[in-house]
Amino acid sequence: MESKNIKYKNVELINLKNGISEEQIKFVFECFQDYNARKYFVNNMQVKNIKNFIKEMKIKLMYKYNDFVLIKSMTTNGYVGFIYTYKYKANDGKIHITTYIKPDKRNSMYGVQGCLAFYNYLFKKYSIRKVYCSVVEYNKTSVNILESLEFKLEGN
Repeated sequence: MESKNIKYKNVELINLKNGISEEQIKFVFECFQDYNARKYFVNNMQVKNIKNFIKEMKIKLMYKYNDFVLIKSMTTNGYVGFIYTYKYKANDGKIHITTYIKPDKRNSMYGVQGCLAFYNYLFKKYSIRKVYCSVVEYNKTSVNILESLEFKLEGN
């Protein structure tokens, strides 16, 4: 994914570490404004204006995220969500992942296809032994999905 995007079934993964367009940053900004979902993946609940968000996002793309990909539907040509990784440690093979799918796409196959393509990419790019997905206990849908994928609860 360094030099080209990944296509899998009906989705394309676009790595924002390779550059980000105005359209893409606006999509990510809109996702971060989804208060009902933001509580699941953002520690700072303060709503930022787009100018501050862009500045913060550029810094995070350089220093925090290992990868940050947009999931794009090849059928509708619209963005479905995003996945990002952080805290990769090569010495112990651990990486953390956060996924966000737009509310109107959560019951579609786009999110699943995007995640499958991304996990495949991760295991090819990194020397991974363990993937962490932090989920708050009241996010039952995500907990059930992760359990169905045989993720195990490691801590509370």
